Amino acid sequence: MPAIKIVKVRKQQDIPYGLPYVLGLQVLSLMRQGYRKFELEDLGEVIEIKTWRLRREMVKAGQDAITVH
Repeated sequence: MPAIKIVKVRKQQDIPYGLPYVLGLQVLSLMRQGYRKFELEDLGEVIEIKTWRLRREMVKAGQDAITVH
């Protein structure tokens, strides 16, 4: 499974519409290839991305790496 980096989550007040935009171009490219499930490296928690943005509660501040399934 390839490991990719994503941008660190910023504070909610820094983000328009209250949603942190944390998907980098690599993530978008992988999503276009059909990847949807990502494992947060620090927690081993698998999340599924259904939109181009991650919901705030899916990601803890400071996590900057996910593993693609």
